[in-house]
Amino acid sequence: LHTSGWDIRETDPLPTPLFESVQTNGTKKEPRFAPPSNNIDVPHNFNDVTFHYTVSNTFGNGLSIQYRLIGVDNEWSEPVRTNKVTYDRLLKGEYIFVVRTTDGLGHHSDTSSLSFKVLPPWYQTAWAYLLYIVLILLFLYGVWSLILRRYRNIHLQKIRAREAQHLRLMNEKLIDEIKQKNAELVTQTSFIIQKNELILRIKDIIDDFCTTNNI
Repeated sequence: LHTSGWDIRETDPLPTPLFESVQTNGTKKEPRFAPPSNNIDVPHNFNDVTFHYTVSNTFGNGLSIQYRLIGVDNEWSEPVRTNKVTYDRLLKGEYIFVVRTTDGLGHHSDTSSLSFKVLPPWYQTAWAYLLYIVLILLFLYGVWSLILRRYRNIHLQKIRAREAQHLRLMNEKLIDEIKQKNAELVTQTSFIIQKNELILRIKDIIDDFCTTNNI
């Protein structure tokens, strides 16, 4: 195959792409660049990821690039002539980006791969879940405290109602006893008055008798 003066034989291996950098972008944020190493952690708010790579004399020899993001793409991309690939708004998870050179005749270079992980948003981190658990426990404790306080108040109200009823009954009993004593006292007083009247009447009769008989 002769292309632009270059002689590429079938047996000659195609040049392997080499990563230059990994760029991450976020909404209204300055882009960040990381060296091409595996196990890169990408913050969730910088989940627009661009891979920069280079291949020696690729476009001059009429070669193209194919790429694939394992975890997103099921197949290799169509051959393209570009030195960067961008994936926007990646979800949290682990990915592997692979890229290779192709001559369009079914020949491919060795692949270059780069693994990275998009971190979950702060509200899906382990610390956030721990905070949720603590908040739920505090909420349940608050609800339990309110329920306990309510039942305690109901119990106190019942005790106070029983005590008030007991005091009312005792008061009614005392009033009845006082009325009974007063009735007894009135009866005794009336008996004493009648007795005194009888004594006075007897005395008057005796006095009249003595006066009449000159005794």
